Amino acid sequence: MDYVGLPRTANDMNNGKAAFPECHNVYIDPKSWATWKKVGHFRDGTIIVKALLSADSKSTFSGKGYFIGDCFDLIEAHPLKQNGACVTYTTSM
Repeated sequence: MDYVGLPRTANDMNNGKAAFPECHNVYIDPKSWATWKKVGHFRDGTIIVKALLSADSKSTFSGKGYFIGDCFDLIEAHPLKQNGACVTYTTSM
């Protein structure tokens, strides 16, 4: 799996009401990533995995920052090119 990134919408930057305040580690299978970069859409058979992790802002000896906590959800998604639908599987940790 290729690591895509870690989107984060913090509560303290959204008046305490971020819709999804956790961290999302996102991964995709390498063949589908190459297809998306080349043609701009996902191929049939694409696998995307998103791990949801708790996160809080803290002050530590090294300074202020956001720190990742426990993984509490794992989502596997399979976009379907022919109709734009997406099949998902969720496992709560």
